Amino acid sequence: MKKVLIGFITILLLSCGEKDNILDVTLREVNSGKKVHLADYKFDYMVIYVWTGTCVGHEKDLKNLNDLKRKLGNNIKLVSLAVLMERDGVSKLFKELNIKPEFINLYDSKGNITEVVKLITLPSTILIDKEGNIIKEFIRLPSYNLINKNIASKGQD
Repeated sequence: MKKVLIGFITILLLSCGEKDNILDVTLREVNSGKKVHLADYKFDYMVIYVWTGTCVGHEKDLKNLNDLKRKLGNNIKLVSLAVLMERDGVSKLFKELNIKPEFINLYDSKGNITEVVKLITLPSTILIDKEGNIIKEFIRLPSYNLINKNIASKGQD
């Protein structure tokens, strides 16, 4: 069963889709269950930490998200995006890890994000600008300094 799940996840993550912009992908808020798009949030830059319950290292990264959010300030939004998980599973894991999110907490039970992004691996982090352009994709959760370095280098383009 585990091999089947891994195969399914691999195929899903490598698939191409119809949407053109990451801002248009339909996601759901963990707290309310409401449908949202990343375009619904006002930001200059957004850091999207993408993970699933079977990722190696996701628990450690999730525990560091509140700290990273505080360092990023208000102009850079931080999003936790659980893929191929349901709302209850995400809520249960956060409760088990004793995490009270100060960041945007979303889930994507169908893997819609793969319609616009070919993820390197899970967990990974995607840095985007307000137009939805992907600036950089990182393996796991990058440091605050690495995020700022990539934002600064984008401004020099």
